[in-house]
Amino acid sequence: MRRHGDPIQKAGVRHRLAHGITYSARYEHFDAAIKAGLDIDRWLAGGYERALMADVVAWSRLNNLIEAHLEDARSRDMARRAARKGK
Repeated sequence: MRRHGDPIQKAGVRHRLAHGITYSARYEHFDAAIKAGLDIDRWLAGGYERALMADVVAWSRLNNLIEAHLEDARSRDMARRAARKGK
């Protein structure tokens, strides 16, 4: 996954919203399982293979990172348009 040729994990996000929200790894795993459409009771009971669970969490993190980059691109575009409009 790349943004402007750079690995998305290393590409900077300038306009990231500083929301101050923190959460536990348990919540992150819970959220990832739900987003993947997995059975949450089975997930919490360890009913899925560890490799699958790790892939699901990694997929969720990547999706969150993609969303941050999309929001950054939208913010940059809005700022560019506002600057042009103000000239």
